[in-house]
Amino acid sequence: MKPNKAQIALFIYDTLLQDGILRKADVLSLTGISDLTFLRYMQDIKAYLRNFRDNYDICYHRKDDAYHLNKRA
Repeated sequence: MKPNKAQIALFIYDTLLQDGILRKADVLSLTGISDLTFLRYMQDIKAYLRNFRDNYDICYHRKDDAYHLNKRA
Protein backbone atom coordinates (compact mmCIF):
# COMPACT_ATOMS: atom_id res chain seq x y z
CA MET A 1 0.00 0.00 0.00
CA LYS A 2 1.38 3.38 -1.03
CA PRO A 3 1.64 5.91 1.83
CA ASN A 4 -0.52 9.03 1.60
CA LYS A 5 0.55 12.65 2.08
CA ALA A 6 -0.11 12.74 5.82
CA GLN A 7 1.85 9.53 6.41
CA ILE A 8 4.83 10.76 4.39
CA ALA A 9 4.83 14.17 6.09
CA LEU A 10 4.69 12.50 9.50
CA PHE A 11 7.51 10.16 8.49
CA ILE A 12 9.65 13.16 7.48
CA TYR A 13 8.84 15.04 10.70
CA ASP A 14 9.40 11.98 12.88
CA THR A 15 12.75 11.25 11.23
CA LEU A 16 13.87 14.83 11.80
CA LEU A 17 12.80 14.68 15.45
CA GLN A 18 14.51 11.35 16.10
CA ASP A 19 17.68 11.72 14.04
CA GLY A 20 17.95 15.48 13.56
CA ILE A 21 18.88 14.86 9.92
CA LEU A 22 17.03 13.79 6.78
CA ARG A 23 18.27 12.99 3.30
CA LYS A 24 15.87 13.65 0.45
CA ALA A 25 17.12 10.65 -1.50
CA ASP A 26 16.14 8.34 1.35
CA VAL A 27 12.58 9.69 1.44
CA LEU A 28 12.21 9.54 -2.34
CA SER A 29 13.39 5.93 -2.50
CA LEU A 30 11.13 4.82 0.37
CA THR A 31 7.97 6.62 -0.72
CA GLY A 32 8.16 7.00 -4.50
CA ILE A 33 7.26 10.70 -4.43
CA SER A 34 8.79 13.25 -6.81
CA ASP A 35 11.34 15.95 -5.96
CA LEU A 36 8.66 18.64 -6.25
CA THR A 37 6.29 16.76 -3.96
CA PHE A 38 9.06 16.34 -1.39
CA LEU A 39 9.74 20.09 -1.46
CA ARG A 40 6.04 20.82 -0.95
CA TYR A 41 5.94 18.49 2.06
CA MET A 42 9.02 20.19 3.48
CA GLN A 43 7.32 23.59 3.04
CA ASP A 44 4.28 22.28 4.92
CA ILE A 45 6.44 20.99 7.77
CA LYS A 46 8.39 24.26 7.94
CA ALA A 47 5.10 26.18 8.10
CA TYR A 48 3.92 23.91 10.91
CA LEU A 49 7.12 24.61 12.84
CA ARG A 50 6.75 28.37 12.33
CA ASN A 51 3.15 28.29 13.55
CA PHE A 52 3.35 25.81 16.42
CA ARG A 53 6.99 25.08 17.29
CA ASP A 54 8.75 28.37 16.57
CA ASN A 55 11.83 27.32 18.52
CA TYR A 56 12.69 24.81 15.76
CA ASP A 57 13.82 25.35 12.20
CA ILE A 58 14.78 23.11 9.30
CA CYS A 59 17.88 24.05 7.32
CA TYR A 60 19.36 22.46 4.23
CA HIS A 61 23.11 21.81 4.34
CA ARG A 62 24.59 21.45 0.89
CA LYS A 63 27.78 19.89 2.28
CA ASP A 64 25.81 16.95 3.73
CA ASP A 65 23.09 17.08 1.06
CA ALA A 66 20.67 16.78 3.96
CA TYR A 67 18.08 18.66 5.98
CA HIS A 68 18.82 19.33 9.65
CA LEU A 69 16.41 20.14 12.46
CA ASN A 70 17.84 22.97 14.53
CA LYS A 71 16.64 24.25 17.86
CA ARG A 72 16.77 28.03 18.13
CA ALA A 73 18.14 29.67 21.23
